[in-house]
Amino acid sequence: MITLSPARPLVVASINCPGDIPYAATGFADVLEWRLDGLQDHPLEACEESLAACQRPVLLTARRADEGGFCPWPDDTARLAAANTLAGRARWIDVEARTLAESAAWRAAAAAWRGLGVGLVVSCHDFTGVPDDATLGQAAEIASAAGAEVLKIAATPRTLDDIHRLGSVFTLPGSPLRSVMGMGKFGRASRLLFAAAGSVLNYGYLRAAPVPGQWPADAPRPL
Repeated sequence: MITLSPARPLVVASINCPGDIPYAATGFADVLEWRLDGLQDHPLEACEESLAACQRPVLLTARRADEGGFCPWPDDTARLAAANTLAGRARWIDVEARTLAESAAWRAAAAAWRGLGVGLVVSCHDFTGVPDDATLGQAAEIASAAGAEVLKIAATPRTLDDIHRLGSVFTLPGSPLRSVMGMGKFGRASRLLFAAAGSVLNYGYLRAAPVPGQWPADAPRPL
């Protein structure tokens, strides 16, 4: 089983839509993230077959639209059902901190996944700026309460002071494993910086970047 260490940053390639699936076997990615919110037109049975054949560790993500999801779900029951159906194929499942804070059903599911040996990544995304210290601290508390293996923060720094505040995620209490990255104009530079600082999961794209600032996952490893 692959282990996470700040001494060896891993590259994650995201499969964001059915068109990305044929490219999953290419490149230098260490981990494949399957974005279930972007794969809703791909039947769950077909997803499970793809996951069973996957040669790299699997990270499942099923975001709501207001969390940066690619497509809206019919309802949250459908979103959780998709994650539960495929959980047995995953090494990690990524859940937004706000979902865990709002939903007892997701908290119960996260505990069940951990019981199966699936690692939990608790994430917080900000597509317009960098969360304030209180919001970052709250995300760390939610991650700790859920028994997360990784706290992941992705934000949009607009100044060097923003990058400094985003870097403070490494000093928050809780699990020592952090995944920290920037989006936007400082995205690429910040991802190199934070990978060097110990970000354990560092995301790239297979065909087109869904947000500005990502590295291509199949480029010569920039980390």
